[in-house]
Amino acid sequence: MTETFFIYVLQTVTALLFAAFGFVLKGIFSRLEDNGRRINSLEVGAAKNDTENLTLFKRLDAIEKKLDRLLENWRTRPGS
Repeated sequence: MTETFFIYVLQTVTALLFAAFGFVLKGIFSRLEDNGRRINSLEVGAAKNDTENLTLFKRLDAIEKKLDRLLENWRTRPGS
């Protein structure tokens, strides 16, 4: 009788430990997945910022060239 009771207790404890271990693993994997999604969204945002910065720098370069031409034309204007 006590051997059978000991076996049932051992099986119950083993099942509880296995379930707790599974629960902990599930929590770890869900946190990793959430962090992966967050990192992915940050990478997308960084790529978007890089593209916007490149476009902005190109526009600024074009404006700078136009200003240089205007200054050059103003300096070479007769009568100035």
